[in-house]
Amino acid sequence: MFEKFTEVKPIESKEIIVKRLAREMLERFRARFKGGEKNEHIKESVSLPESISTKEIKVVAEEEKQKIAPEPKQPEEFETTGLSEPRTTEEAKPAEKEQEKKINKGAFESTVTNSYFEGWDESIELEGNPEIKEQIKQNIVQAEKTNEQTYVNDAYDLGISVEEFKSRLQAKIENMIERASFFSATQPFVLEKIMNVENRWKSQFETNASKTPLCQEARAISEMKMFGFNKTSNSSMSIMSTPTGRYSDIEIPKEVLENNKEKRPIYGYFSDEKHGAINGDGKIPPPTSVSGFGAVNVKIKKERALKKTTITFHDSLGQENNWPPTPAAKPHFTSFPLSYSASFSGGKIINELESTSRMNWGAKYTEVQYHNNLTVDDIESIHISANNGLSAEEIEEVRRTFKMYKEQHPESTIQLVEF
Repeated sequence: MFEKFTEVKPIESKEIIVKRLAREMLERFRARFKGGEKNEHIKESVSLPESISTKEIKVVAEEEKQKIAPEPKQPEEFETTGLSEPRTTEEAKPAEKEQEKKINKGAFESTVTNSYFEGWDESIELEGNPEIKEQIKQNIVQAEKTNEQTYVNDAYDLGISVEEFKSRLQAKIENMIERASFFSATQPFVLEKIMNVENRWKSQFETNASKTPLCQEARAISEMKMFGFNKTSNSSMSIMSTPTGRYSDIEIPKEVLENNKEKRPIYGYFSDEKHGAINGDGKIPPPTSVSGFGAVNVKIKKERALKKTTITFHDSLGQENNWPPTPAAKPHFTSFPLSYSASFSGGKIINELESTSRMNWGAKYTEVQYHNNLTVDDIESIHISANNGLSAEEIEEVRRTFKMYKEQHPESTIQLVEF
C-alpha cells in the first residue's frame, strides 16, 4: 500500500503544475492582446520541469480556457488606449435633448406631475359628482401649462431647476395639508338649523342667501369649471361673452342652476391651529379672516373630510382655471397661488411657508370644498370664543343649540369647546 501511495503523489503534483503554467500562458496572452500586441507566440521562455512537456501544457490550456468565463467583447475603439474619439457637439445634442425630455417631461409637464398621477384612478377616493376626478385632472394639467413661466421665474429666484422647485412646492403643500384640520365658519342661527332641523349644511342654491353678494350664476359656472358639476356642452361660459360683463346676464341653462341642488359643494377652510384660527397672526385673537362668514368654527372629522374634500390655498371663485382645487387626500402644487406671492418674495415664498393658520402668501384665507353633502355626522367639535367676534348672546345661543342636540342624541361624540 505504501508503494502505491508514493506512485500516485508525483502524478497529482504534475497535474497541478501543468494547470498553473497553462493559466499563466493564458494570462500573458490576454495582457498582450489588451495592450495591442496580437502576437501568436509567447516570447518569454518558461522553465518547465523535466517531466512536463509543452504538448501537455497546450492540452491543459485548452481545457482551462473552456472553464474560464470568456472575456467581454472589446469595442472597436479601445477606451484603455484613448483611441476613441468623442462625439461632436452636434452629434451629442439630439441625444441629450431626448434624455432631458424623458427625464423631465414624460406624459405630463413634469416628473412631479407624472408621479402624482400614478394610480390616480385606483388610489384616490373622492366623493362627489361623477365627473369630478376627470375634471380635476384636466384642470391640473392645464394649470401647470398655463403657469409654467411663473414656475420658471420662481425657480430662478432660488437658483434651482424648475423640476426642483415643483418638487419642493409639492412636498411643502403635502406637509401643510397633512398637519391641517378642516373647518366650517358658521353663524349661530345657521348652526341651530344644521344640528336640530336639517341635519346638514345647505348651499346658496337651496337657501337663496349668501354672506357675499348672491350670484348663483357665477358660482354655477365656477363649480362647472372646477368639478364638472352639472356640466353642459358649453362649459366655457364666462362674463366675457356678455355685453355688460355681469354673471347675471349670462344665459345659463335652467338645469345647470336647478339640478342636484342638495349635492352642491359646501365651502369651508383648513387650518393647523386647534381652534381654527386663520389670519395674519395664526391665532385668536384677533378674529379669523373668515369670521364674516361665521364666527363659530366647526371642526370636521378629518377621516371623513379626506374622502369628500378638495382644497385651494385661496378663494377659488374666479381662479378656477389658474390655481384649481385638488383632493385634500392628495393635493397638487397647482392649488397653491404663486401669483399672490409674487409681490411678496417670489419663489422664496417656499422657504416661508410653515403654517396654514398664518396667511403669509397674499391670500386672505384657505378654502375647502366639501362634496356629496356635509352633515352633522361629519362634525368633530364646535369652537366658540368672544375673541373670535361672538357676542355673549351668540355664545349662549350656541350653548342652547348644543344642549338640545345632545339631549336628542346622547350617543353623539361631538364636543363643545369654549376658549
